[in-house]
Amino acid sequence: MSKYTIIAYALWLFVGWFGLHHFYLGRDRQGLLWLTSFAGLLGLGWLRDFWKIPTYVKDANEEPGYMGMLGAEMRYYKKPSIFQNLHRIIGQVLFGMFYRSVVFFAIPEEYYATTYVVLLFVPLGTAFGTYMVSNCGRIKSPFHYSLIGAYLGEVLFGELHVLYVNSSVPMYAAVVSMLFSTFKWEYRRSYERRGFCKRVGVWALVLLLFGGLCSSYIYFNASVETEDGETVRVREAVNNFFKSPAWFELKGSFWKVYGDYKRDGWEGARRRVIILADVEGEEHSLTVLGLERGVSMKEIKERHREMAKEWHPDHHQGEDKTQAAEKFIEIQQAYETLNYLYRRRKKV
Repeated sequence: MSKYTIIAYALWLFVGWFGLHHFYLGRDRQGLLWLTSFAGLLGLGWLRDFWKIPTYVKDANEEPGYMGMLGAEMRYYKKPSIFQNLHRIIGQVLFGMFYRSVVFFAIPEEYYATTYVVLLFVPLGTAFGTYMVSNCGRIKSPFHYSLIGAYLGEVLFGELHVLYVNSSVPMYAAVVSMLFSTFKWEYRRSYERRGFCKRVGVWALVLLLFGGLCSSYIYFNASVETEDGETVRVREAVNNFFKSPAWFELKGSFWKVYGDYKRDGWEGARRRVIILADVEGEEHSLTVLGLERGVSMKEIKERHREMAKEWHPDHHQGEDKTQAAEKFIEIQQAYETLNYLYRRRKKV
């Protein structure tokens, strides 16, 4: 199916940060790079695409004039020229460093001092970056060469337990991986045409892995700041949440919905959800007055009278007077809501 420059530019302009113009043109590797690296390393690749899209469209359509020039280049150079692909070499190093950092920061910090853990996993990120860039478009190179170079670079340079921000190891490893990959560059004379389902499967797998790495970083290494200015690890915050009243209330609500579903089917589950969502404000009003569901109107009136007397603004001074006024209004609104619901149900 022919590809159109105007459509490619429209996708580039509106959803180019997600690499959709590359997916449209069948350049899946480049699309995945853009999708997982903020449009090609913070938009740099996206900007470059502005003047490269016409060439990409010609390549996707295999236009005779373009293919003739490409064939002449392949016959002349035999192998891809390094000097004509300096942008690709730079991209291999930058993306190798980027994906190495993604893998590195996904490792729990307590393992940073364990050399073999870092050495085992981070070269995979380096190799992925150099391989993906190396294999964009009409050039190809086997993955295992990028991987061998990445592991060799990690072994040869520096102490791996030094933190990423204070180390030159990522750059050296990416350079070695790039050199190994470049050594095996070959021209891609024709594209492998994959079915749409297979393409989507590959996209999903890559996104699943990338999402897992990002989630690992957030859970193991990221922190949140409390109202008191204290720093708490996300993993500790998550563990504390599962011990909190909010979680037990949420879990209890789920089982109530499930119980009503088993007893009365979807209609019972729907009624329970409406009750839990408190669409009429009844639960909130009862909470404000300190009452439970099922109380009589007489009890509601007595409780309202007690609290209205306690929180009347005339009985408070200074800043307390303002807070009391807000509380008094909340009490009045809660009473009016319950009174309205009681009268409406009584009529029914």
